[in-house]
Amino acid sequence: MKEFLVFAILLIATIAGYTYSYVDYNIATFLVFIEVVGFLVYRDRSKVKLQGIVFMRRTKKGRDFIDRTANRHRTFWKTLGVIGVIIAIPTLILGSLFLANQAFAIASGEKEGGVRLLLPGPVSVPTSLPGTFVVPWWIWVIGVAFVIIPHEFMHGIMCRLDKVKIKSVGWILLAIIPGAFVEPDEKQLQRAKRSTRLKVYAAGSFANLVTGFIAIAI
Repeated sequence: MKEFLVFAILLIATIAGYTYSYVDYNIATFLVFIEVVGFLVYRDRSKVKLQGIVFMRRTKKGRDFIDRTANRHRTFWKTLGVIGVIIAIPTLILGSLFLANQAFAIASGEKEGGVRLLLPGPVSVPTSLPGTFVVPWWIWVIGVAFVIIPHEFMHGIMCRLDKVKIKSVGWILLAIIPGAFVEPDEKQLQRAKRSTRLKVYAAGSFANLVTGFIAIAI
């Protein structure tokens, strides 16, 4: 109850700040986002572990859903896994060459900028800052969800197709930056066939490519 009371007080204070024009809409909604994340983490604190600088929450929930999904259309998923490996190899090479070319262009002064940290913030439009690129928090949350969920789900699917055990699934949190994971049995995965390992390793990035092409098409 104490954490709920603190959350309620902070929420009321944020709403009051917006109502009386102490903070604008973007700051108010961003504060609510942080307060909700903090409340959920604190409420579940007995099951959340701090590993290094990252909060991690493991659970067994979701494993059965991954199993059912993998077993429903095994031929489809296996075909997709093979396609993922075929595409991943040249993509890895081309991506490495692209990054090397961009690094050289920046170092030589032909281009400005480079890779930046993408962060959520209390802004209404994307804003460029030194070393970072800040976008409206709700756009950031949607983007992260569309990257993480297909990525980890496909890792899990490929594991279960070849009977590699999934030890747990869960989420991670670095400050307000969330992530998710599917944790396979690493020892079992290392003993699996090379083709199995390739499919598992390539699955996440391939899922992101497919998701990206679908988004572009839409």
